[in-house]
This record gives sequence, structure tokens and C-alpha cells, in this order.
Amino acid sequence: MIKLLDILYEIYSIDKVTELKRKKTLHVYDFDDTLVKTDIPVIVIDKEGNKKEINSHEFATHQLQPGEKYDFYVAYCRNPATWSPKNIDMFKTWAQSAKYPVWLLTSAHAIKSSLAQFREHDLVQWAKKCCFILTHPRQETVLIQGLNELITVLS
Repeated sequence: MIKLLDILYEIYSIDKVTELKRKKTLHVYDFDDTLVKTDIPVIVIDKEGNKKEINSHEFATHQLQPGEKYDFYVAYCRNPATWSPKNIDMFKTWAQSAKYPVWLLTSAHAIKSSLAQFREHDLVQWAKKCCFILTHPRQETVLIQGLNELITVLS
């Protein structure tokens, strides 16, 4: 199991990690339930080709049976939810206070949705100073290109 503290030691200097450890608050946002809403099912296809639909909550605990596979295509047709006014105010306060959170983004869709929200709420320059933990190497390109495109558009 990877610990967040181990990741922080790789990203930051020991002094920075020590400073971060002194802080008492950790804000964690579950992207799939908080920042994106979907009622589109995941399709389970059995070995005979029969299809059945399961929702996102069922998918979280679903175990494939021998010969089954998932069809994710429709599951990735998500509509980004808008950030709540409370979250927008909090993020803007952090930006004004030079507080830069660590964002955990688990998909290209999560990255693109977050970038759209940064742009909509004039938080792109702040976001560029934040730290991002990504779950796949290909996501780095999506994040960097997306941030750079937003900076170029705003220039």
C-alpha cells in the first residue's frame, strides 16, 4: 500500500513535508460522487454475450464471474457536476491565502472536468501551483496540456 506521506516525501523536500504534517486539516473529494454525477450504467457482458446493467454503486463492489467482462464505454459518458458555492468560496479563499492543496485525480475525465471548473471560477493560475497526484502516467500529459491550454487562452 502506498502512503500519502511517502508520496509527499518524493515530491517535496523534508522541510516542506514537515510543514505539511503540522497542518491539522485534510480535504478529500471523491471525484466520482462529489464532482461528477452519472446515472449511466456499466454493462456486464457474460461469456454468452448477454448484457446486464449495473449502476456505479453496484460497480464499486461488483466481482466479475468467470467469463464476464465490463463494457465501460457508456460509463465514461459523464456530465461534470458544478462545484458547490461553498467549495468555490473555499477554493477562492485558499487561492487568496496562497494555500495549495494536493489533488488526487483518477482519470482523464476527472482532470478535464477539474480544469473546466478552474477556468470557470478564475482559478487556473492557482491550480497551476497546486500539487496533483495522478493514478496513471498518461494522465500527466492530459493535465499539463490542459493547464497550458488554459493559461494560453487566458493570456
